[in-house]
Amino acid sequence: MSKEEVIAAIQESAARLGHVPTFGEVRRATKMSKHEIRKHFLTYSKALSECGLQRTGPGYELDAKILFLDWAGLVRKLGKLPTMAEYEMHGTYSVRPLIRRYGGWVHVPAGLMELAREERLEGEWADVLDVIARHKEEEADGRRTSGSTNGRMSGPNIGKPRIFKDRPIYGRPMMDMALGLAPMNEMGVVFLFGTVAKELGYMVVKLQTEFPDCEA
Repeated sequence: MSKEEVIAAIQESAARLGHVPTFGEVRRATKMSKHEIRKHFLTYSKALSECGLQRTGPGYELDAKILFLDWAGLVRKLGKLPTMAEYEMHGTYSVRPLIRRYGGWVHVPAGLMELAREERLEGEWADVLDVIARHKEEEADGRRTSGSTNGRMSGPNIGKPRIFKDRPIYGRPMMDMALGLAPMNEMGVVFLFGTVAKELGYMVVKLQTEFPDCEA
């Protein structure tokens, strides 16, 4: 679609609906993709501005139940909670209404779970609510595991690593070499030679030359 065709489609939707249309409403009526908006306007807000419309008025703020149905449908399709990028790509709406309503993407699952209970949608969307519940349990387990194994404690010791005196602090060297990379200047060569001098027999020869009675 050209820029002019996108503007015409949005304006036609606004005239038909009697209010500023959401992108979802325009998309359902015209099959317009988010790519068309991004290509010509970057954001839907700018597209509305080009159409002489404002993001206010009845009908623009999406109903929470509509948001739940769209989000929950994607959860069912993916078999997991969608990331922001996944919802932007596959969802009908933007992530912004959900973020505005629940104060952040991380709070969206719990907020929509509560909404489903208020709207008595548990039966139809039981599988989605189970995914949310499992996610909450995994988050709680992760916090407990992190708190018990990463050495972090509450109170004055918070942030301090836990040192076990009966265990080694570090293991054996991973590489048996003095330098991880080849030297690039004279001092590097001197350092490297110093690390292998004994293996090359240099130190033994030097000692025997200066101190003949010294045993190698």
